[in-house]
Amino acid sequence: MQRPPASPYKNPRRPATLLQVLLGLTAAALALQCWASLHRAAVVDGIIDGRIVTLQQADQADRYVLATAGLSLAALLPTSVVWLVWFHRSYRNAQALGAHSVRYSSRWAVGSWFVPILNLVRPKQIAGDLFAATASPNDRRPVPMILHVWWTLLLVSAGVARAASASGVRDARRMATGDRWAAVGDVAMIAAGVLAILLVRELTARQIARRADELVDRTPADLADPHTVVGPPHVHAAPLLRI
Repeated sequence: MQRPPASPYKNPRRPATLLQVLLGLTAAALALQCWASLHRAAVVDGIIDGRIVTLQQADQADRYVLATAGLSLAALLPTSVVWLVWFHRSYRNAQALGAHSVRYSSRWAVGSWFVPILNLVRPKQIAGDLFAATASPNDRRPVPMILHVWWTLLLVSAGVARAASASGVRDARRMATGDRWAAVGDVAMIAAGVLAILLVRELTARQIARRADELVDRTPADLADPHTVVGPPHVHAAPLLRI
């Protein structure tokens, strides 16, 4: 496969910082949504068991679920946009830094999230390239376990969300079951969000350090030309034994 052409390096610190804040806010919104789902499930259980539940309590439980779902969506949308900006910039930076582990065009850093079936594997492969691009030449595991756990949690969250939707609201018992599944999905997504913050922080720090090494290794002539893209002498090809 022909290696993609290099592109100018852009500091990823600003989008990375904003992304970490947004990921934290999204996790907080999802925690509220999880609580609202469990609260409504408890109210529905009370109705099924014959306990006294007022119409106001039932209506309030529904309102909590709707309000927290809207809050989560409002947090998730800008987080997704900034995630794509950071992900794309980081992948272009990997190319600019001369990493041989980059296997795809930078367009895939955005497009891979929207292609059915392919989006189950390609974004993780691209994230793996980012880690391998900044790994030490002696690192036998350029892709850390945290990446695999993060991706697994994302897939679990998506699968559980589908199961919760499939439960429907045809009867009270199904509604309670769906709310509990939704809460499980929220917990998985919150855990994935926390790991995403760690991933963003680690990858950004490693790229900035790699860029600093590159600047140290440049010649005065290179530094005088802002359009020159020079890879560091220690550029390496990390093993491609990763998914």
